Amino acid sequence: MTPATYDLPRQYGGDTTHPVPFAFSIDLTGITAEFALSLNKEMIITATIGNGLSLSGNTITLEPFVAPNPQLSSDIYLYDLRLTFPDGAVRTYLTGQMPVQRNRA
Repeated sequence: MTPATYDLPRQYGGDTTHPVPFAFSIDLTGITAEFALSLNKEMIITATIGNGLSLSGNTITLEPFVAPNPQLSSDIYLYDLRLTFPDGAVRTYLTGQMPVQRNRA
């Protein structure tokens, strides 16, 4: 299975993001989920259900978090959203980018 791609909106370093809902057309009963944001293969933020992610019906929502403030003028962070099913199968369902502009304040 090839993951879907969705790029998150541009953020400003140090600002709080808006919630991002991800709707699924599959049964999410009993799943666990992990969102991972990285830069240059270094893990920056991880979130799981109850710790940065919420699950309601067939929607997983990335709760607001403070965007990292890049050292350079801007950076492109990469993320993925992986689901683990009750039978132990692990699938990456979503990947994408989150551009972050350095906050000059």
